[in-house]
Amino acid sequence: MKRANGTGCIRKLSGNRRKPYAVYVTTTIDEDGKQHQKYVGSFKYGNEAERYLSEIGACPPEDINATVGQVYEKWIASKSSLTKSTLACYNAAWARMDSIKNKKIRVIKPSDLQAVVDNAEKDGKGRDTCRHIRAVAHGIYHYAMREGICQRDQSQYLILPASRKPDKSIFTDTEIELLKRQKDDVWASSVLVMLYTGMRVSEMLGLTKFNINLKERRITGAGLKTKAGKERSIPIHNAIFDILMKRMDCEGEYLFSATPGVMMSARNYRVRVFDPLMERLGMHHTPHECRHTTASLLVRSGVNPELTKYILGHAQYSTTMDIYNHPKDEDLLAAINQI
Repeated sequence: MKRANGTGCIRKLSGNRRKPYAVYVTTTIDEDGKQHQKYVGSFKYGNEAERYLSEIGACPPEDINATVGQVYEKWIASKSSLTKSTLACYNAAWARMDSIKNKKIRVIKPSDLQAVVDNAEKDGKGRDTCRHIRAVAHGIYHYAMREGICQRDQSQYLILPASRKPDKSIFTDTEIELLKRQKDDVWASSVLVMLYTGMRVSEMLGLTKFNINLKERRITGAGLKTKAGKERSIPIHNAIFDILMKRMDCEGEYLFSATPGVMMSARNYRVRVFDPLMERLGMHHTPHECRHTTASLLVRSGVNPELTKYILGHAQYSTTMDIYNHPKDEDLLAAINQI
């Protein structure tokens, strides 16, 4: 059946060819009605060629052979409202899609995308990384479909790995006692502060003298992640009172810093301070395992669950606790010292 002008054509090529049905699309039609066409692919069977030509009928000629990478660049450029953190997550996810970036987006199969997710999981990446890969793939296809580059969202078939509980190892009582014997070392004392407050590493590194109230034995304004965290009052455990009192005399505003007056990044702390300290003491932990240890010790010591949530700065309070009740400082202090 003859196709309408401007909708492309299919030509069966002569000779013994594996894919004899060639597809051409119309790029321009001049004033005399003459069509200028471009070859875009060939197929083994005529019905395959017909189906392909129908699918690309609305596609701009310049985008018919667009690669995944080319579409990604256009899509990410259109997302001017992304926050820096989201953009960083997307760029990291895109870096894992190197195996498909030079493939034409029209020929990508769900199995190609699934292989990207599966390889990320094999490399030890968590569900969040896989979610970001899916989000980027979905964004690419959403843009491509909107612009008429393709008609099917292959990202909808992606299957993410099952959620799994993080493999965390808490500090043992013996390890904590060893750290206490090292508390004159500023960096060993920084680990103790995390262990006895439940603070995240960035929260500990961001501690300033203005956050510490030794008279009332509490730390305020140190939370970074949630509203509950920012508003919580962290009681100062007996084991770290002397540490914090000593750090109040340090040079600069930050209590734990390699350079006075400059906040150390979590990455630098991990690479230059924490990991070498763990190696020297024969321990195998991550900074975030300090927070897991605090939570475990609070639970093991029988501390009221609501007080535990408040100390750790979790947002999942009961409605009553969140709206109507605020624990007294003496209750929090008694709770933390149950460890």
